[in-house]
Amino acid sequence: MLKHPTILAEKVTVEKNGKYVWETTGHFSITAPLLATGKLSGSWKNVKTGKQLPVQLQLLAKAEDAPLFYDYELVVKQEKFINLSQAEQMMTKVTALKIIQEGKILQTLSGFDEFVGSSAEVELEDINFDGHFDIKIPIAFPDRTKYDGSFLYFIYSPLRGGLSGISN
Repeated sequence: MLKHPTILAEKVTVEKNGKYVWETTGHFSITAPLLATGKLSGSWKNVKTGKQLPVQLQLLAKAEDAPLFYDYELVVKQEKFINLSQAEQMMTKVTALKIIQEGKILQTLSGFDEFVGSSAEVELEDINFDGHFDIKIPIAFPDRTKYDGSFLYFIYSPLRGGLSGISN
């Protein structure tokens, strides 16, 4: 549980002496709890000038499908892969996603078998702007030489009361 006020640092990358480094540009001080109000409020302070601006963020997703109330478990396996230099390596694949509430599996999404990067993760985002959180899982294409990533997308349907997949 967050203690209030919560201080978050805002950082950007800047070039210094030919290297990119993280530089703190400001701090957010959050004072209102999200779950009680559906809003975060507080202030942002510029670290160089000391100027403060009020900040208020509002959760746009519906409370009944707020991701805070669910756990997400990815089913993963290790698989051998021959990379472009013909070297064999072990890589992680994701094969299913379980959506869990209070220890009970509400839905299992499967039918895919995709490589993931160094760690499998679930990201929550309102992809289709309907006010409901959707799920995306970053996947990797280790046999590509240029951008080697994409996502598996699962769109929440209030009519179905669950998620369905779309192609990446």
